[in-house]
Amino acid sequence: NSKYLHFRKIIFLLVFNFLWGQQNAYEIKLNIYPKNNNFWWLNNNNDGRKVDKSSIDLQWQVENHKTKYQIIITNAYSDKNNIQLGESFIFKEISNDISIKIGKYYRDFSLYLNDNLSSGSMLISRNAEPMPKIGILGSFKLKKNISFNWGVSHAQFDKNEFYSDGPYLHEKFLYLKYKKNNNSIGLGFVHEAMWSGTTSMGYNQGKQPGKFTDFLKVIISADGPLREGEVHANAIGNHLGIWDFYYQKTNNNQIIKLY
Repeated sequence: NSKYLHFRKIIFLLVFNFLWGQQNAYEIKLNIYPKNNNFWWLNNNNDGRKVDKSSIDLQWQVENHKTKYQIIITNAYSDKNNIQLGESFIFKEISNDISIKIGKYYRDFSLYLNDNLSSGSMLISRNAEPMPKIGILGSFKLKKNISFNWGVSHAQFDKNEFYSDGPYLHEKFLYLKYKKNNNSIGLGFVHEAMWSGTTSMGYNQGKQPGKFTDFLKVIISADGPLREGEVHANAIGNHLGIWDFYYQKTNNNQIIKLY
C-alpha cells in the first residue's frame, strides 16, 4: 500500500451509429500523488510521467469500420504544466490485409502483454513518452487456423546532450499464429535498430551513415565499411531483438497465458 491515490472518473460515454457507424468515447483521468512519492511503481513503467505533481489526462477515441483516432492530452510530462500529447495516433485500414498507423504510440507487437503487470515488453519500455512513428501493419492467412502478422515502422529520437541530430529508429516484426478452439499459440521475431544521427562535440563519433543505401543495410543488419585497424566491419547502427513466444487458453471468462 503506497498511499498512492489514483482517481479515475468516466465523465461520459457516447456510442452512436450513423452513416459510418462511428463510436465515440471520452474520458478524464485525475492523478493525485502523495508528497512522499519515492515509490518504485510511481517512478517506473509510468509512461514517463512526472510524479511530483498532480496531472490530468483527457482522452478521446473515435472508431469506425476502417479508421480509429485516439488523442490523449496531458500535463503529466512537464514540470511547468505544459500541455502535450500522450499516446495519440490515427489507424487507417488501407485494405483487408494492410493498415497504416501514424502518431505517438508504443508498439504493435506482443499485444498479449499487460503493461501494468511486471516490466511489460522486453524491448519497448513504458518509462518514457511514446515516440512519434509511422508504421505499416499487415496480416495474411496461410491456412484456416494459421496466420501471419507483420509490421514495419520508422521514427526519430529526440536530440539530447549526446546527439545534436537525433538518430533514427527502424522497427519490424513477424509473427506466426496458430488458433484452434480455445487455444492459441504465437511465435514471433522483433528487430529494433538505432541508426544515423550526429553525435555532439566531445563524443568523437560525428555524423553516422544515414543514406538510403545505409538504410537498406540496416534492414538486414549488414556491415558498414571496414575501418583501418579493425579486424571486422561493424554493423551500421545499434541492433536489438527478441524471439517472442506465447500460449493462451480461454475458458469461459478466464484466460491463461504462458509466454
